[in-house]
Amino acid sequence: MTDRNAPQNERTNERTNGIVHPATARLARVIVAAIDAPSDPRSADLWAVAAISSAGALRDWCRAAHVHAHDALSLARGLRAVVAALEESARSGHVESPETFIDIVDKHYRADFMSRCGLEATASLSVATYLEKQRFIRDSRLLALVEALVRERSPAL
Repeated sequence: MTDRNAPQNERTNERTNGIVHPATARLARVIVAAIDAPSDPRSADLWAVAAISSAGALRDWCRAAHVHAHDALSLARGLRAVVAALEESARSGHVESPETFIDIVDKHYRADFMSRCGLEATASLSVATYLEKQRFIRDSRLLALVEALVRERSPAL
């Protein structure tokens, strides 16, 4: 017999060391979904395509998790850039910068975005380092869940 109150994803829940609010889990899943976007999801509409949802639903999910939608989108864009850089570096054998995968034309805005991502220096690039240094979201449970979901998706990272 199964416990109806048990978390849906027991392994992920164990990795975050605690009970995760459903809104936080839902938001973590759509943040990680941005990794598979074919290009930099510069808007909620483009992020929604990657998350197989709607921009309105994403905003509602962010609100339910007490996170500003713009901050969640920025976190997702940075995460996508970091994962793409790590995967491309593994494929090609030479280090790629996450900046390569961010579609921001204005060099000042791009530099500011990369700074808020905590990616000024990419010497020790990793998903964990990015999540620790970024300045968009500080919710430790959400960040731990995002990291766990990325590891499930790409164990080599």
